Amino acid sequence: MRKDGSTIMSLKDPGSYASVDEALSVLISEHPDKDKIMKGIAGGGGASGGTGIPSGKAWNEMTEQEHVALYRQNPAEYKRLKEVRQQ
Repeated sequence: MRKDGSTIMSLKDPGSYASVDEALSVLISEHPDKDKIMKGIAGGGGASGGTGIPSGKAWNEMTEQEHVALYRQNPAEYKRLKEVRQQ
């Protein structure tokens, strides 16, 4: 839900509410300081090597911020990991 109370609808599945990952992506993309936010995520350190994408982590071991960074930087890997999780 946005600050103004409006819901975030899915761009991938029109007519449905956005998933947590998709909603976070939308909120960040709409934020006026999105470049600073993404730079903070990417520079967060940890096991990601500074890219924001964790190396060798399973989907359930990743934070929401890591999901967003992975979605933005490598959509194919994001989709693959998400599908593996759902099996």
